[in-house]
Amino acid sequence: MKKYQWLYELIIYLMALLFLYTAASKLMDMRYFIRAVHRQPFPRAADPFLIIGVPIVELITGFALLVVKMRKFGLISSVTLMFVFSIYVGLAVFHVFKKVPCGCAGVFQSMGWPEHLVFNIAFLALAIIGLKFHVIQKRNITVGKGQPAI
Repeated sequence: MKKYQWLYELIIYLMALLFLYTAASKLMDMRYFIRAVHRQPFPRAADPFLIIGVPIVELITGFALLVVKMRKFGLISSVTLMFVFSIYVGLAVFHVFKKVPCGCAGVFQSMGWPEHLVFNIAFLALAIIGLKFHVIQKRNITVGKGQPAI
């Protein structure tokens, strides 16, 4: 794992940057984010949960990635979030919804749906690779202590 440690760390910091940036962008331009959520094709009852929940979950995920003891949780959260976001963007790309505004923040507002889908899939792949490296690293540490790898 040592030869891939730099790649593992790069993935961790890229994922953390992504989630912390998107959460901060939403929080700094909350009016835009609230308007975008209100225009989503979801039941209106979901709006408060999305408005509060999405930035909070992104912040928790970003910070979890930066805390070594919470990395596994951060990576699992990253995979889950990127998978869900990719499905949502995929549905927009294939016109499952009549019209979907992007609830994205910052530089992501300027992306088209196809570009956004490619971006999300790429970061989903990074998150999966990061999780795989994390599992391998933990297994190697356990084996190194004379305990069986499970």
